[in-house]
Parts: sequence; structure tokens; C-alpha cells
Amino acid sequence: MLITKDCGMPIIKPFGSRVKVATTVHYEPCHEMALSGLSEDLSVGGLYLQTNLLLDLNEVFKVTFPLPGQEKVVSCEASVAWTNFAVNQRKPEIPHGVGLQFEDLSLDNLLALSTFVDHHNKVSKMTMPSV
Repeated sequence: MLITKDCGMPIIKPFGSRVKVATTVHYEPCHEMALSGLSEDLSVGGLYLQTNLLLDLNEVFKVTFPLPGQEKVVSCEASVAWTNFAVNQRKPEIPHGVGLQFEDLSLDNLLALSTFVDHHNKVSKMTMPSV
């Protein structure tokens, strides 16, 4: 859960609010090994990273990625929360990769992510056709 303040009152938002976003994610799973891949989705709590590199559950490494349409670049540590490879494919409808959980987001990065996700959710709601 994310706790923010609005007019002095806390507002609790779930981490689960995700948006489909393809942005380049730079990650360093091993010392002196810098890689990059695309995100599938993004939330204030983490992202899904498309990769064929077999990463272990709970493995922690640095990730850096830009927020599309903004100058903001988010940089933090992330841990592997779940994997989606051929050996253990939990979600066959999405490319191989891992679900990452952000570990040490600065307040600045947290607010930027929250604003980005909220904005994309509002835009999606306004552009959805009525049923």
C-alpha cells in the first residue's frame, strides 16, 4: 500500500494499480553486467520486465528507467517477486520475464511514479468506449 497525504489527510492507494507501459529498463543483475529490456507494465510498487535471462526469486539488483513522455528517470533497487519462464510459465499470454518489486524508492521517485500511473489510469478511463 502507498500512503500519501492530501490536505493533511492520509490517502491509501493499492500498489496493484498497473498501467501498460513499454519503456526501456536498464538492469544490473551481476557485477559489471549491464543489460536492458522492455517493461510490460508498471505500478508504484514494481514492474514486469521482459527478459530471457533466468533470474532467481528474491534476487536484488539496480534498475533504471525513464517515465515515457517525461524527463524523469527512476533509479532504485528491485527484487524478483515472481518469474515467468518456459520452465515455470505462470502467465503464457505475456513474454518471458520477471515481476520486479521496487525496494528503495526515494520519495521523489515514488511521487513521480504515483503521478504517472494516476495520469495514465485517468486517460484510459476517458478513452474507453462505453458499453
